[in-house]
Amino acid sequence: MRETQLSVNCIIQYNKNYLFIKRSKDKDINPGVINILGGKVGPEENYAIAALREAREEVGDKDGKYISNGMEYKGTFIFRGGYKKDWIAQFYKFHVDSMDFPGSKVLEEGELFWANQDKFSELENVLWDLPYCWDVMIDDKLTFQIVAHLNEKEEPISLIKTVIHEDGYVVRTEKYDSDGGGGLKLVDTVVYK
Repeated sequence: MRETQLSVNCIIQYNKNYLFIKRSKDKDINPGVINILGGKVGPEENYAIAALREAREEVGDKDGKYISNGMEYKGTFIFRGGYKKDWIAQFYKFHVDSMDFPGSKVLEEGELFWANQDKFSELENVLWDLPYCWDVMIDDKLTFQIVAHLNEKEEPISLIKTVIHEDGYVVRTEKYDSDGGGGLKLVDTVVYK
């Protein structure tokens, strides 16, 4: 029986711009990697409360005026194997009224920066899992459920993604398998009507 770590990821959006963090190169976990904001769910929290807390902490919003408590659930990503614990990460989107957040752009974990959604594919050294849910995260009508299996080197060996419309029906499923080089290749897509 493996332990499970609960975590949240915070998608902070202003128009078509999204807030990312480039992790410091001296970090033990994912040094120099680009990701969205997030963190672990505390022992006295649920996912939504943890997401609100993490989003506010990361941007220095001490009084809750920049990040309102209005958030949009975007999906769940489950990681099995590879890491010391299995992980369940839920993703939440926050819409903000300005790119001028109240805190510092430089944090202990790394440096915050904005990028346009159309430039996502040009970002270098993005955390491996983010591209598999990016299309859903920027679509206001969709959510996702993803399960990824990892090997002992923490590399993905398979992934199944289900995309769900806000009206409750499954839009499509995608299946990925190892490409033999530490990445994944799409092997099957089923589109539902």
